[in-house]
Amino acid sequence: MDPVIVDSSFGNTVVYRATLENAKKILDSHIDCMDHQAMEIVKTNKKVVNKETIANIINKILSKEEGEMATKTIEVNKQNKQEIVMYCFDNKINIKDNKINEYEFFKKFKLSDLSFFANNDNYDKEAELVDEYVIEQSRKYRVINEDNWKEGAKEVAKIRYILEFAQELAHRDVKYELTELKETI
Repeated sequence: MDPVIVDSSFGNTVVYRATLENAKKILDSHIDCMDHQAMEIVKTNKKVVNKETIANIINKILSKEEGEMATKTIEVNKQNKQEIVMYCFDNKINIKDNKINEYEFFKKFKLSDLSFFANNDNYDKEAELVDEYVIEQSRKYRVINEDNWKEGAKEVAKIRYILEFAQELAHRDVKYELTELKETI
């Protein structure tokens, strides 16, 4: 039997043939729920950096001993610690238990604000800082939009990937399932 897409949303059940075209139409019906930043990243190919990654680096610098490495290219030293503390003091950002208040920190912060990012070729100073889920949404949509699948990916795996992404974007009462149509007696 051929696989089918079952849409069991809001108490109704609809069955579609499991094709890439149908899966993409389902995704298109939810695309307006995609984060606007994620869509902008896809459309403009804007450079972005994960906020959580930057926060982790800063928190490592605050909590590790001098001489240890926060990343492969950033060493923990007195100057880096002082720079973070002064930035937080100047911007009225709390540091508690060697961790920054991320919400307050990322209201104004740019990579160029701290020298260990600004002078490090591994970090694009012009990149926009965004949440991880925004990067993930843009990555998934780009894979689908550009048909940039892993080599040898089967059509059923592509359909499942698209439906899972549509499900992430959709209302909680919207349910999609890829299944085999069973014969009835």
